[in-house]
Amino acid sequence: MKKKKTSKKKTYNIKEILKSWARTLIIAGAIFVFIVVGAFIYLDNYTRHGERFTLPSFRGMTPEDAKDANPDMDIHFDVVDSIYVASLQPGIIIDQYPKAGNFIKSGRRIIVTTNTFAPKNVKIPYITGYSLRQAKNKLISSGLQISKLTYKSDIAKNNILKQLYNGEEILPDSEIIAPVNSGIELVVGIDDVESFLKTPYLLGEPLYSAKGILWEEGLNITVKYDSDVDIINAEKGMVYKQVPYFGDSLLYGSKVCLYMTLDSAKVKTSIKYDITRLADIEKFSNQYTQISDTLAMYENPALIIENGMLINNDSLLITGKIDTIIIPSKYDLQIKLMKITNKLDSLTKIKE
Repeated sequence: MKKKKTSKKKTYNIKEILKSWARTLIIAGAIFVFIVVGAFIYLDNYTRHGERFTLPSFRGMTPEDAKDANPDMDIHFDVVDSIYVASLQPGIIIDQYPKAGNFIKSGRRIIVTTNTFAPKNVKIPYITGYSLRQAKNKLISSGLQISKLTYKSDIAKNNILKQLYNGEEILPDSEIIAPVNSGIELVVGIDDVESFLKTPYLLGEPLYSAKGILWEEGLNITVKYDSDVDIINAEKGMVYKQVPYFGDSLLYGSKVCLYMTLDSAKVKTSIKYDITRLADIEKFSNQYTQISDTLAMYENPALIIENGMLINNDSLLITGKIDTIIIPSKYDLQIKLMKITNKLDSLTKIKE
């Protein structure tokens, strides 16, 4: 008889299994730690994490010289703009971002503006016969500006009678080339050269806007900059003071001096002060008018009779149906008028 086969049951050693799992976990953990540490080392080398430098000023250096002078920074320069400044060496950096003093990581790209080797030239358009506004817009769109407005009596009011560049008249067939931002002198017609206009309000305006407003009004411009404004950011500056003040009467072709700053807080303070100043001027001007009208009654007895008033002890006595009002004496009114005049003078006095 054949013996029946008996199957043996597989037995498991729990201790061996646990040891195997432990070895596997240890190996997996070691691999994980190796990967993480390797990644951090790679990223640290790639980004130079933690390696920071104080960015110096590169103004006055070429991008190549700036890079050679700072080899540890491993910085790269991107020239995004070039302008022409005749007084500066060609090719040098005249503006940078980030600004000097900022902390940067090694390998950072620095955006710079350089001084171009030669100015961009444009043809001067012929604008004689244009209105002043049209001429201004045409010059600006051509990359030019107005250097001076001169007024001459003519029936062609507010039209351009003549245009000049460096003293040379531009004619219809002229082919004169000038560097970008050059100024063109315009001779403008006016019916009366003794005509006056009011100074426009310019506080808070950027330079390009203030220029446009003054040119269209028929006024010339001088500019003074705070220490925070330079040739690069000049167009970003804002007017915080103007001389003459808003509302002052000027002859056509007169100059207005603009004071520019990049400090917005300074501009806000200036505008706030000016609003108060203008309100005070209006208040004291009204008082001045009232007192002047009253003093005129002392000088003209006919006005006293007409208004039903009597003079009593150098005072005006107003007799009405309801009550009686005594106007201060002529002397008192003159003293008060003098004080108001001094106050108005201080409010409108130009402080340099």
